[in-house]
Amino acid sequence: QQAVTTALWCNFLVFSLKFGVWLATSSHVMLAEVIHSVADFANQ
Repeated sequence: QQAVTTALWCNFLVFSLKFGVWLATSSHVMLAEVIHSVADFANQ
């Protein structure tokens, strides 16, 4: 369970960073990465 919790926090951190970059740049590629991170988070 600790591994899953760590993975969730790491995925949330990656999501947060990508979301921040997307907000700053409005890049369509970063939006796709944000969506991908959400899917990873939901898949845990």
